[in-house]
Parts: sequence; C-alpha cells; structure tokens
Amino acid sequence: MIPTKRWAARKLATPFFLTTLKNGCNHSRQLLQRVCSMFNSMDEKTMKNTYLLNSNQVMHRVGMAVAAVMLVAGCASTSAPTEQMAVSRAAVSNALAAGGNQFAPVQFKSASDKLAAAERAMADKDYELALRLAEQAEVDARLAAEMARSIKAQRAADALQDDIRVLRQEIERQSK
Repeated sequence: MIPTKRWAARKLATPFFLTTLKNGCNHSRQLLQRVCSMFNSMDEKTMKNTYLLNSNQVMHRVGMAVAAVMLVAGCASTSAPTEQMAVSRAAVSNALAAGGNQFAPVQFKSASDKLAAAERAMADKDYELALRLAEQAEVDARLAAEMARSIKAQRAADALQDDIRVLRQEIERQSK
C-alpha cells in the first residue's frame, strides 16, 4: 500500500508534536533518529507521493509548528515553589532543633536570611528567585544542622576521652 500525502504527513508530524509537548524537546536526538530512519526506509515512489507539498500545506504546517511552540512555551511558566518552601522551612526548623544557631551561627543565619528572602520573593510572585533562594536556604540549614551535630559529637567524644583518662589515672594510682 502506498501511503497518501495526508497519511504520511500525519505519521511524521504527530510523533514530533506529541514528543515535543510530552517531553519538552528533551529527546530531540531520538526523534531525529526516528525521522531519519523513516526517510531511509521509504522507496522513491513513496517519497514522491509523500513530500510534494503545495504552499498552503507548508503554511499550515508552519502555523501548526508555531502554535505548538507557543503552547509549550506557555506551559513552561514557573509555578509557585510551595513544596520547596516547605522543605526549606523544615530544614531550618531541624537546624534550630539540632542547635545550629548555637554551634553553626553563620550557616544558620545564612539559611534563615535566605528563607526570609525566598518568602519575600514568593510574595512578589518572583517564583524563580524564590525557588533558588529556598534551595540555598535548605542547603545552608542542612549544613548548619550537620555542623551542630558534628560539634556535639566531638564534644561528647572529648568528654569520654577525659573520663577514660581520669579512670586510667585512678587505676594507676590504686595499683601503686
């Protein structure tokens, strides 16, 4: 069966637009390989019937491509990063509970300041800035929490070493 012009155009255009809309052009390399393999698999008669387009068909396809690009661009707008804001607030709260304000004050203050700036950016509806600041606040808060835990563990280890030293001295003193 020799495909008609309309069938071939639909066969070529549909995967392209669906892939573009679904994946946001992330898989363009695979799409290009698929289209090239379709070209290679057609014989000359099929290609003549498939690729003869008049100017109306060309303009229609260009219009559809522009519409698809505009649709993808419209859907790509940044939404409010409410989930990241919640994660960042939890990280700052966790750092405070771990003693980050006492043992890692610089990192904790940085996290708190960035979280406050992210909340201001959210109020101003600058979602990209809010997302970036919230992610930075989360990282700073996690660093503050881990530094606090590390310092606490180091202090506990030092206290144990002191206790061991005192016990050894007591054992030596009693053995003499």
